[in-house]
Amino acid sequence: MWIQLPKKTVIQLYRHCREAERSVDAALWTKWCDLTNYYAEERTAPIRQTIEALNRGLPDGRGCSFGCTRDELTGAVPTPGLFRVLFGKWLGGVKTNWPFLPQEVHFFGSTLDRLLQYLSVPEKPSQDELIALRMDLHACAYVIECRCYGLPERAELQRIEHFNQSSPVAVMKMM
Repeated sequence: MWIQLPKKTVIQLYRHCREAERSVDAALWTKWCDLTNYYAEERTAPIRQTIEALNRGLPDGRGCSFGCTRDELTGAVPTPGLFRVLFGKWLGGVKTNWPFLPQEVHFFGSTLDRLLQYLSVPEKPSQDELIALRMDLHACAYVIECRCYGLPERAELQRIEHFNQSSPVAVMKMM
């Protein structure tokens, strides 16, 4: 069974995963309070809204608590085939919904929820926990890239603004 996510939700989800992945990576070597200050309410509220949108799309009403590992998730996603490589940019511009498996949607939501949980505590999680979160965020972005090959906004979102970035880099500001 496939869950059709609207293009707007997919773009927001990809944006949050890319920004968080890069921010958590940068936070490994900085003060935790700097990251929590960066993720003020204006940055966490849209993440909460995205999690709610993901939960609404799930047919079983369990929320984002499905137990799927990063390796299971990324191993099951097919890479873009010849048809999507050749016609992906054309099709990506006209598609309004993108299909995802329920376990993928669960994983997206639970990963973003874990990010918010970590940000809500004043103590910095262990390096291993942060590295695992960063890898899960990368896995989310990878699945979106494979499932939504040809999504025109993807290229812009590769340069998304993030915590503790170097200043000469041209970035796309969060909306």
